[in-house]
Amino acid sequence: MNVARSATLVIALALAACVKPASQSVTAPTSGGSAALDALAADFWSELVRRSPLWATAAGDRERDAELDDPTTKEARRHVEALLSLRRRLEAVDVKGLGNAGQVTAEALREHLTSRIDAENACQPHLWQVDPLGGPQVKLAQLPIHHSIRTKADLENLLARYRGAAAFLAAHVATLREGLAGGWSAPRPVVERLVTQLDAQLAQSAAESPHADVTLPAEWNAEEAARARKALVSAVETGVRPGLAAYRDFLRNELLPTARTAPGADKLPGGDACYRAMIRLETGTTRSAREIHDIGVAQVAKIESEMLAIAKAAGAADIASYVAALDAKPGVNYSTREEIVAHNREFIDKARAALPKVFRVQPTTPVEVRPIEAFREKDASRGQYQHAPPDGSRPGIYFVNTLDPQTLRRYATAALAAHEALPGHHMQIALAQETKGLPRFQRDLPPTVYVEGWGLYSERLADELGLYSGDAERFGMLEGQRIRAVRLVADTGLHGLGWSRDQAVEYAVAHGVITRKQAERAIDRYITWPGQALAYMMGQLELQEMRAAAEKSRGAAFDVREFHDRVLRHGGVPLPVVRREIDAWIR
Repeated sequence: MNVARSATLVIALALAACVKPASQSVTAPTSGGSAALDALAADFWSELVRRSPLWATAAGDRERDAELDDPTTKEARRHVEALLSLRRRLEAVDVKGLGNAGQVTAEALREHLTSRIDAENACQPHLWQVDPLGGPQVKLAQLPIHHSIRTKADLENLLARYRGAAAFLAAHVATLREGLAGGWSAPRPVVERLVTQLDAQLAQSAAESPHADVTLPAEWNAEEAARARKALVSAVETGVRPGLAAYRDFLRNELLPTARTAPGADKLPGGDACYRAMIRLETGTTRSAREIHDIGVAQVAKIESEMLAIAKAAGAADIASYVAALDAKPGVNYSTREEIVAHNREFIDKARAALPKVFRVQPTTPVEVRPIEAFREKDASRGQYQHAPPDGSRPGIYFVNTLDPQTLRRYATAALAAHEALPGHHMQIALAQETKGLPRFQRDLPPTVYVEGWGLYSERLADELGLYSGDAERFGMLEGQRIRAVRLVADTGLHGLGWSRDQAVEYAVAHGVITRKQAERAIDRYITWPGQALAYMMGQLELQEMRAAAEKSRGAAFDVREFHDRVLRHGGVPLPVVRREIDAWIR
């Protein structure tokens, strides 16, 4: 449950910028807030920056660029106390006296604080969590993307971080040892993936590593650039690599032999409370694991009926026969990595042209397609979005996994691009960033259920817009929807109902057009991040319910553009707050 994962999505390497739409001004509704609430919102953001300077840099806040995170128990306790203090201050604010936007901010802030406090207290993630998807080894390797070098001071700050990496990772190891002594342990398959990832990073020289792949200002002369690159390689060699090697050795020699074979978070000390807290943090709901599990089973069946209808319309007897027929067609899979990137760019161009049909305002921030970096592509998901920093130094980025192109089906590409870029994450997050008057946390810290629910909703919206080329791409969209429904079943099974890893993998293979290797990678992600996988389908179902209620109540007066405006206008806020906005619009 690290701040970086909860706050943003993720990253990788450049290919081409999109054309900006005509500039548009976006203004938040009149806040009706108060000085006390404004100060609280600002202090909450400052606390998150203090808690994770590495995340802050990725979010575009460069205030603590010379610092690394503090992974100690002492810091974790200080952070919880700071959040409790902020919540006490919020309780003293006269919410009834605020305007609508002020009430939205107060409600959103209360939910952020409460869910984070509960999850930190129940799960103690600093004592056991190791993460091949977003852990310290990934944050350090991605610094050249986020920690852009604009001045000599920026370079010195990055060098300070690299030189301090060994001590940073040693503190992380010490805290994990503390956790082991108290009965906290990471799941074995996650540790194994992380050891493999660190082995691959350490197989590179310092000069070849992603840490040294830094873009320097064009105006620096050759001598300045050469000195800078020499200093970077030296800092990587003396700070980063020894830290990574010691971390890898600890994981392999101490943590792996004691890693738990039972994958669920409910197997941690006080694990039931931990998983309940993670469900609340990631979805905003207090539903039980069993309730969500049953919703997932029902959604898998519903989506499979839609898939079967397409299969039968094409003359196939069942879903498997239809997939086999598609796979037999020439060109169904990609041949090269470059094809994957080009295909995604084509879809995003087509989506951008269709947006005015369902949105009154489009973001001006461009979005690029880039392949996920080689050092993490084996553990990464198929696609990830990274929002642009506030200073505009780079665009939003849709990172697409180009690993093993011959195994990736073309017809599954469009829905993923819709989810990650347009009309999905980029539309939602870039609009929030461009909306004037929003507190920083509403612009750059959307709840997982809000942002991922919107992404999944956008896959269906792309179908409404006619963006899929035919039934094969519609089938690909439904397959993606089914995978998100499978997540409800698998995540709750793993962390709440006692499922083994193999049991979850078998279920994913049985209900997905994926290989066992792909299923194992997906299940290990759910094991790494308890509850996060629930946010997608739970968020989409909530948004669909809101829209259905608005369509029924408003009848001919319903305007989908206004509905989307109501959903997006306050930036990233909990879905119960969005529902209150939609209910008020209906009334």
